[in-house]
Amino acid sequence: MTEERAIRTSVEADVVGDSTLSRALQALDPARLDPTYWFRLHQRIVMGARSELDRRRMLAGVTVEEVVVSWGRAVVPGALLAAAVAALLLLRTPVAPVAMLSVEDLLAQASGSDPIPAALMSLPELEPDGIMFASSNGF
Repeated sequence: MTEERAIRTSVEADVVGDSTLSRALQALDPARLDPTYWFRLHQRIVMGARSELDRRRMLAGVTVEEVVVSWGRAVVPGALLAAAVAALLLLRTPVAPVAMLSVEDLLAQASGSDPIPAALMSLPELEPDGIMFASSNGF
């Protein structure tokens, strides 16, 4: 018994009890007019997938080490180039001095009637645009 006939027999066995349903499904069967339809469809699908199946079969023997080495050929030089560009940018850009002050320091320096921003402006090492507040409490 061929594979096609086995499938057809299996489907027919599922709908034996309902002759109306069986006739309706047989009308939709493309193998009704062409008995070799399913065989040809299977062959066409397998032939279309042959190159992808061959590629996957070849990759089945590739180890993790081989994949890492193949990626390393492109990734390592790219990472080195990116690091060199970043180093050049960091070395060429002047960095403004940063004064780290705690809230306690600000309150101690702002004694009297001056608010904290006025006390910050009086510090000679800070630029007016270089003031930033940070909190580790995670508001």
